[in-house]
Amino acid sequence: MDQIYGNSSLNICGAAGNNANFGLLGTAHSPRQFVQPMANLGGMTMSVVKPVESRIRDNHWNTRAWTFQERILSPRSLILVDDRVYFQCRKVTWSEEVDLETIEYIWSLEMRESPLQAFDKIPIRQYSDYVKLYSRRNLTKASDKLIAFDGIAASLKIALTSSMLYGLPRAYFDWAMLWDKAERGDMIEDSGRAVLPTWSWCGWNGGSEWRLSMIDKTLLDLHDWLENHTWIVWHYYDEIEDLRLAWDPESEPGANPVTRWSGYASRLRNPYGRRLDKFPEILDHGDSMTTTRPTTSPQPGLLCFWTYTTHFQLSRRSMSTASFATNVGEDLHRFGLLDCKGDWCGTIILGDDWFRSFAAISDARDFHMEELDAWNFYVPEERSAAEWYLYYALLLEWDAEHRVARRMGIAKIYQDAFNKFSFEPGCAWREVALC
Repeated sequence: MDQIYGNSSLNICGAAGNNANFGLLGTAHSPRQFVQPMANLGGMTMSVVKPVESRIRDNHWNTRAWTFQERILSPRSLILVDDRVYFQCRKVTWSEEVDLETIEYIWSLEMRESPLQAFDKIPIRQYSDYVKLYSRRNLTKASDKLIAFDGIAASLKIALTSSMLYGLPRAYFDWAMLWDKAERGDMIEDSGRAVLPTWSWCGWNGGSEWRLSMIDKTLLDLHDWLENHTWIVWHYYDEIEDLRLAWDPESEPGANPVTRWSGYASRLRNPYGRRLDKFPEILDHGDSMTTTRPTTSPQPGLLCFWTYTTHFQLSRRSMSTASFATNVGEDLHRFGLLDCKGDWCGTIILGDDWFRSFAAISDARDFHMEELDAWNFYVPEERSAAEWYLYYALLLEWDAEHRVARRMGIAKIYQDAFNKFSFEPGCAWREVALC
């Protein structure tokens, strides 16, 4: 679909009505009611024009997942709603009641809320914007959530120099795993079994996003963060149950010159091109990370890795104030994390109460002000000097045998608390398998 829409000259979108059979209003066989509101201001008669996105945004056509690629990938679209026709490309948006007196490109306010404004962004930001917009959309079959995104994924492959693994860019896999729920939603299941991996945003109903308060410091130099502050060697089972690396430079598109926005680079010998000298304790487990086959039975989509896991208690006690309140999304709540001494040591956003284990996956630099508005004793340095004293950690819900887990959320936790003050059985190096 990326080639069909992307190579079109003009895409005509029938955006009126509640289904694909509604047709196009404004033809001889389907007249429309066109009313132009007018207002008298200071003796002048003026047209009253609503913002284009206000007429498109909540339209049924614009809430469907399958139509997202139609709108994003088409270089030009003619969008027909109940009583207007709009023209939209990647530079301008116009309504039929606006008379344009120039053929030159002019930025207008209509582009401010347009989803097409993400088109010129840095590729990884473009990708995250698209997921945020797309994941909120509706599907008749929830299991289509991944394949309805394939056209978008294919269009981003060259710019990202990365293919996708269940909707996550392989060359940025550690960063991609930091997605969070933007609204409450259950995992996509069939007969009690997850249809798509819970470790990917595509495995859940409802919207997902990379929350800026969670990931902002990684964006200061994304490549440096991937190279110096991540350590996990991610493996997964493919459709024929072969064990593969989530990112394999041999099978990826040709790499661009390395910049601060680049993903993994293969110039170093370890599988993900990292500098692990700051993780001597991780290097002690090197064989289990790279050569030990998972003990979990193979199944397509199973994500396998080794890291440290531990346990904390959730608390509704908030460290934020009215000045730094968090708008976390519909039916979600920001929980605090308590260590075994009862001290606040981290934060996570969830829809329900949980008491589960956490798996550290990478370094985090600090808390955003909406996450924490008070300095904490866990950090011995001065606040201005302290760096990378947290972990990003996945919240895991284990099965009855404690062998396979589901990803339930992403947390930030003080490293000192994670390493020393968790609940029993304490911090332990172990194999994790995520379905």
